[in-house]
Amino acid sequence: MERTLAFYINMLRADFIAFCNERLKQLELSQGLLYFLLHVGRNPGCSAGEMAQSLKADSGHTTRSIEKLVKQGFMTRQRSEQDKRAVELHLTEKGEAAYQQIRGLFTEWEQQRTQHMTQEETQDLKRLLQKAMGGVKPYRSPLEGGEKPEDWKQKYNTTLVD
Repeated sequence: MERTLAFYINMLRADFIAFCNERLKQLELSQGLLYFLLHVGRNPGCSAGEMAQSLKADSGHTTRSIEKLVKQGFMTRQRSEQDKRAVELHLTEKGEAAYQQIRGLFTEWEQQRTQHMTQEETQDLKRLLQKAMGGVKPYRSPLEGGEKPEDWKQKYNTTLVD
């Protein structure tokens, strides 16, 4: 029996998740906190509400995730100088170092998976996958200001990960 595209996509997704989990473990982070850290790294000074809206996470989950990142020393809460009622989120030195490492995860994994392919084959693969997605709303990663994979999965009944 010939394997389907879904089989290969799911195998690659599982490999990507395992790859990320291994790297995040070294940073003492969980995958659940990954996108919150990425968001603050891209949007220093954002509020919890802005982050929750951008990541399409509920406020309770966002608050708990922020609290974990603060307790682990990755993030701080600071009163806004412009609006003393507002609280801004910023990465600490530890958080900034983790953010810089995490940003490279996507590219590093892609390089590992495509190391036996030519640059042209890699571009062809991306082009063909984009073509296969015809009519499907493109997924933008949180690095690009997009949704979390979990939200995309619920909306579009798929497990595509950037």
